[in-house]
Order: sequence, then structure tokens, then C-alpha cells
Amino acid sequence: MNFLALAQRVRSECGGTGSGPSTVVGQTGENLRFVNWTNEAWRDIQNARTTWRFMRFGFTVNTVANQDSYAYGACTDTTTSAPISAFDHWVHDSFKLYTVSLADELELIHLPYEDWRQLYRTRPQVANRPINSTILPDNKIGVGPKPAGIYVLSGDYYRAATLMAADADTPTLPTQFEMAIVWKAVMYYAANQEAGSLYATAEKEYDRLIGKLEMNQLPKIEWPGALA
Repeated sequence: MNFLALAQRVRSECGGTGSGPSTVVGQTGENLRFVNWTNEAWRDIQNARTTWRFMRFGFTVNTVANQDSYAYGACTDTTTSAPISAFDHWVHDSFKLYTVSLADELELIHLPYEDWRQLYRTRPQVANRPINSTILPDNKIGVGPKPAGIYVLSGDYYRAATLMAADADTPTLPTQFEMAIVWKAVMYYAANQEAGSLYATAEKEYDRLIGKLEMNQLPKIEWPGALA
């Protein structure tokens, strides 16, 4: 469902009189509240966990000779082909680097910032192919040694929560869980109206879907192997 369809479904589930909204843009009064509750529900779901798979995206950036750090705004989101704008955090163990083809792609070894700084920022270094990476305090990606030329640095990052704006905007979570947005928004409506029975129904449905979403979209817990 797109933003408009979600807002309309929220109003339908709330059982209010009238119809609408006919658009999510420029609304006032009750229709504006339905639009806002829908958007807030989507933002809350995005912020509920820091490692949702539907919030994880790839990026690339070309290194510059003798430049050892890169801001997220210089990186290109591989899904949108645009500079990263809604940034939350890097997946630091996903960084890879290659020259002109994937044939020589290698994983970068991640170092804690203090170790990376000691190794690459406190002593003279010769530009070469980077083999290490780190996350700087300002959230830039650091590589070391500093690159001798152009390499392609790639990896993953998690987007920050975003809001929908246009009628046709769609959430990025899997479609089978979109009703979680609806039920969360209904909870906001029910709380506003002090409708306890509706709130309980919406909360039950929301919890059911969120539980399934967590199973589907959170990293799997891997238990350590048996001791020898």
C-alpha cells in the first residue's frame, strides 16, 4: 500500500464517519490527523530496532588519492543511485575494496578507531592500497593506508527513519507487514479518543505483526558451537 492507501485504511479501521482522505497533501482537521498518525506509525516502526533488514542498503564511493576518510554524503546509495541522505550507521564489517573490477575485491579489516589512528594518523605513511577500515568519531569511514589512487569502496549502511510525503510514497518494509503501520496508527487514534476497546484490538494485531516482522527482518541469533 502507498501512503494514501495506508491513511485511508487507518480511517476505515477506526470506524469514523465520513470518508477520505482523498490525498495526503494539504489536509486539515480530522483527515490531517489520520495522515499524521499514519506517518508517525511508520517512523516508530523504523526506529523500533537498529538492525531491520529493510533499513539496510548498499553504498559505493570512489577513493581519492591520499584521502583517508569519507563522509556518508560522498557515498552513493546503490538502490537510489543518489548520494546518501538519510544516514544512521555503517555496517563496519561489510566494507570491501577493489580497483577497476570485482576480480580483485578484498574485504577490509576493521580496526577500532584508536588503533587505526595510532597506526595511520600518528606516523608517516606511504600511500598504497587500503587494507584496513574504521569509523571516525564524526561517522566518516576511515581507510588505511591512505589510497594511492582511485579504488571502489563498497559496503552497507542503515538508513535513518524517513517520513512519507506524497500519495504514492511507499514504506520499505515487506508488503505482508504493512498492516503493522495501520494498527499502530489506530492505536494513536484510540488513545486520542480514549477508546479502550479499539486500542486493545489494535495493540493485539500490531504486536502479532511486529513479532512476525522481527522474526523476518532481524539478524538471526547464532549460538556458539559445542566446546571440544
